[in-house]
Amino acid sequence: MIVGQRECGPPHGTATRETLDLIADKWSIIVIHRLRSGPMRFGELHRSIEGLSRKMLTVRLRDQERYGLITRTADDSSRVPSVTYALSPLGNELAQASAPLIAWTLTNLGRLDAAKQAYEGQPLG
Repeated sequence: MIVGQRECGPPHGTATRETLDLIADKWSIIVIHRLRSGPMRFGELHRSIEGLSRKMLTVRLRDQERYGLITRTADDSSRVPSVTYALSPLGNELAQASAPLIAWTLTNLGRLDAAKQAYEGQPLG
């Protein structure tokens, strides 16, 4: 945004880049949005996101837990231990803040695909 003759906006330092890397990669927002409906076990969460490998889901969940976006609860009381993931208050804020972006994406999938097809049909040069 321009105010007077100065450009104003977020700082572009290391902390900003690290935070954007955390929330803007290919899978993070999808994981956050899947958890909006409530706590989920790892397998349930994995099955709900097509194309996401178990390894990548593990990496994303660890990153999101490290930064306080999700909570991890282990239940060792049964014969088969289980782990449940849920949004923290901070993660819930992120889910709410990113909901308009998800809605825009869903609304415009057809237009984006049409533009891509039109572009790819153009001659190179």
